Formats: sequence, structure tokens, C-alpha cells
Amino acid sequence: MPSFLPAEILLPSEQIEKSNWAVIACDQFTSRPDYWQEVERLVGASPSTLHLIYPEVYLDTDTSTVHERKVGDIHTTMERYRREGILQPAVEDGYILVERDTQAGRRVGIIGKLDLESYDYKTDTKAKVRATEQTVESRIPTRMGIRRGAVLETPHIMMLLDDVDGIIDYIYRKKQDLRLLYDTELMLGGGRVAGYAIEGEMARRLADAFAKKEAESGLFLAAGDGNHSLAAAKARWEEEKSRKEDGNSSPGRYVLAEVVSIYYGKDVTKDDANKIKELAESKYPDVDVELAYGGQPIYY
Repeated sequence: MPSFLPAEILLPSEQIEKSNWAVIACDQFTSRPDYWQEVERLVGASPSTLHLIYPEVYLDTDTSTVHERKVGDIHTTMERYRREGILQPAVEDGYILVERDTQAGRRVGIIGKLDLESYDYKTDTKAKVRATEQTVESRIPTRMGIRRGAVLETPHIMMLLDDVDGIIDYIYRKKQDLRLLYDTELMLGGGRVAGYAIEGEMARRLADAFAKKEAESGLFLAAGDGNHSLAAAKARWEEEKSRKEDGNSSPGRYVLAEVVSIYYGKDVTKDDANKIKELAESKYPDVDVELAYGGQPIYY
């Protein structure tokens, strides 16, 4: 079965302020409680993914009682956002093309659902989908605890694709034909992000292209960011399927992720690209890594 598939994706309703909704990943700025305090000040009680995540800056200081309360609050908020229509179906059986502008340039990716049966974070694995760093087991329980009672997930998982065939670039060049879902500035200098719906026949062709790429690859996708969120999703899935007779039909088998290309373009120096190449070679000594200059402004 293919690993990267179309998904049902929810987004905040039109009435929700998007610049307050989107926050940085929970494992960022772990030495900067002042950053997260400023995020809390900006968001306040407004609907936001801030209320759906557990910033890891607090893991070492929160007591077990506070920890349990925060996880419970996340579950309650997820249910309320669904019940009150704050989150609504935006894409059904499709993908989202993501365009992200930062000080470093533009990044383009595609969000879909990743089959956790294809993924393994063990260092000696030959799985089609793998980690790019050693997994720190102590970082998994909190994220597993959130997933156990979750009716939603807010992914920050980024997967790297050796996109020599230009799958992502092809879709990006069709951007004008896609339905705009959101386009908003991000808080605290985070840049800008826009999303476009990939639906219908285009979604089916894209799924086929990913499936063909996977069938031809030894290593299909590698976790570029959000490795521990992915590992927690995998651990929770293994826990869940061991308790169900028909666990394979469960939504818990999948996790939302963004796939990006590892090619580099005109705004990236060869020295910077070589650093990424050397990192990939150190993580996967049994894999041949080549640099390919794409020339486009959308690649890193």
C-alpha cells in the first residue's frame, strides 16, 4: 500500500484570525520561555493551535499535576473546536500545497497523510520511511499522552523527498488552478504561509506519482523535522493496533505530514547544500547522496 496518501484536512473557519491561529512547533524555543510567554500574550483566549499543543519549554518545570491538567485541557479544547465549528472540513480526500515565506526564502511542500506502517525510527531499519536523527525516548511519552485522547492532530512533521522527477514543482506550477485555502502573515517574524487545495483528478494523479516514486525507491521519505512527533505517533499506533481486532482501519494508523524536496535552488550556495549532503551521508552511510541544482527559487 502507498505510504503518502490524500487526507481529510480541517482548517479554522473564515471568522478565525489566522495570524493568531498558527504558532510555531511545540519543540521550538525550548530555552526561551519569554518567546512562549509573548505568544500567550498575543493569542490570549482566541482560538489557536497554541491551545492544542504542549510547548516543551515547560516540560522540565511543570509538576505532574500541571502536566496532566494541560493534557486534559488540550483534549477538551480539541473537542470544543470541532463541536463549535471553529475547525471545519476544508479538503476531503486531497492534499494541500503549502507556500511558506521566511527570511531564508521560500519553501514549498505538500501536506497529506503518512501511513505509519511504512515508518520505523530504529537506526538499523530498512523501512521506506525513516528518521534522520536518533530518537530520544524520553521525549515521546508527553506526545503519546496527547494522542491517546485526541480527536484532532496539529502536525509539524516535515518529510524529505528525493524529488528528481519534480513532483512538487509540477504541482507548484499549477498553483493558479488550485483553490486558495488561506494566506496569512505569521506572528513574531515567522514570515508568511499560504495553502492551496489539491483535489479531484489532480489529487489522484499526485497520489499515483508518489506511489510510483515509492515503488522505485529504497528510501522514500526521511523525517526532516518533527521526528519525535512522528515517533510518538508510531508508538501510539503500535499501542492502539495491539488492542484492536481491526486496527488497520483506524485513523490512528496515519499522521498528517508535509513533504518537501531536498533539491536546492538559486538562493542557496553550494557550500550550504554540501552541509546538508554531509549530514544525510552521516545519517545514512548505506545510501548514495547526490546534489542536484534545481535552479528554481522555491527549493532549499
